[in-house]
Amino acid sequence: MALISVIMSVHNGEKTLKRAIDSILRQTIQDFEFIICDDASTDNSYKILKEYEDKDSRFIIIRNETNLGLAASLNKCLEKASGEYIARMDDDDISLPERFEKQIDFLAVNNQYAFVSSNSIVFDGNGDIRIGIKPEVPDKNDFIKGSPYLHPAVMFRRDAILSIGGYSTKEYTKKRAQDYELFMRMASRGLNGYNIQQPLLKYYYSQKVTQRKRSIKSMVDEIKIRYYGYKQLGVKPWQYIFIFIPVYVYIKHLLISNFSRK
Repeated sequence: MALISVIMSVHNGEKTLKRAIDSILRQTIQDFEFIICDDASTDNSYKILKEYEDKDSRFIIIRNETNLGLAASLNKCLEKASGEYIARMDDDDISLPERFEKQIDFLAVNNQYAFVSSNSIVFDGNGDIRIGIKPEVPDKNDFIKGSPYLHPAVMFRRDAILSIGGYSTKEYTKKRAQDYELFMRMASRGLNGYNIQQPLLKYYYSQKVTQRKRSIKSMVDEIKIRYYGYKQLGVKPWQYIFIFIPVYVYIKHLLISNFSRK
């Protein structure tokens, strides 16, 4: 049994996958298992994963025959996890070497928190862009405008995430904002998190990925996630106006896209 179970889902991530995996292998804490689900990739992602598995017994590779989406794939990883802590990782980000050490040190002496995340360094293909800052101790009002936690930087207590059944696989969470839904559901049950006010992860920003998220379906899905999440959290009636933030973002994206084509 490992101290930490690292869980990650990959779909056609061959270009950035190695840098993400190697950043985990460089952690100052090496007592982990790395559970990775290949979500029906059509590139060389699965081949790359099998090469790591063949070299390192800590790797557990799962493969979906069809594309199930992030939530279902992470739940499959959770089913295999044995660690006391569950650490998230994405296939295009970079965990800084002391990430796990600092997060475990924090959770070991702060039993009131079910999970911990951190600030980040946002980067793209040209280098670092800015520091991504999250509120240190989010409350329910911090959920109104968006998720107050950076998902790929999170480390959960295993019992906490399993106690709520892991990630939701409802239709409106399959492709969009699974983490936002999860964090609101956890907060509504008193499973609160903390953000270490230090960057422990380099978060990859890709304009292509950002644009891919802007669709009518993703807009509607996020409205549903916000509505049900707000309801669970018991936010004030006037705050429900913020469920329409995805509409604003979608329209803004359309206007910018149309303007850029002219």
